[in-house]
Amino acid sequence: MNIETIANAALGVMALAAFLFWIHAITNWDGSVSCDKTQCDACPFPCDNHKKEGGTKK
Repeated sequence: MNIETIANAALGVMALAAFLFWIHAITNWDGSVSCDKTQCDACPFPCDNHKKEGGTKK
């Protein structure tokens, strides 16, 4: 076994762990924490907090 194989295996394990943590967090989220309203203008989803193209609220 060379160092490249070990590094690739470690990277794969870390990627799998990150994915599993993300899945765990998504499935356990209760919706109590809302979105970050400081970034509303960059959000692509419709919401009353977004601004129109001209810079004024809807």
